Amino acid sequence: SVERLATLAGRMGLVTDAVRTLARRIAAASLQDGGPQGGLIYEASAWLDEPLAAVQILLAEAIAQIGNVAIDERLEAIEALSVDVLVALSAGRPLNRTLRGAMISVLASGRVVIAPEPKRSSHNR
Repeated sequence: SVERLATLAGRMGLVTDAVRTLARRIAAASLQDGGPQGGLIYEASAWLDEPLAAVQILLAEAIAQIGNVAIDERLEAIEALSVDVLVALSAGRPLNRTLRGAMISVLASGRVVIAPEPKRSSHNR
């Protein structure tokens, strides 16, 4: 029924709000001083103990803050990036990806750096 769907939608909204709040708490707890100019740096090892959905929201919000908001966000891209970041953190190996005008770097030390994507060279070799 319509009422049941409305109730379910309301509950989903509450869950989404709760995960977004958790993501912002994780971001605040892991944000470090001294990030690159115009960028953010996180001590991200603890992200491995957090729900994937919270890490996805954390990364999506950081990329929206640092990157190019004129580039459409694709849910599949942020989902894949989140998994790649967590796998790299778990393995202690570096990773570099770009998404929406932001460069996302996982360092072997367990830090994640989100900075504006470097400008591409305008000349061809």
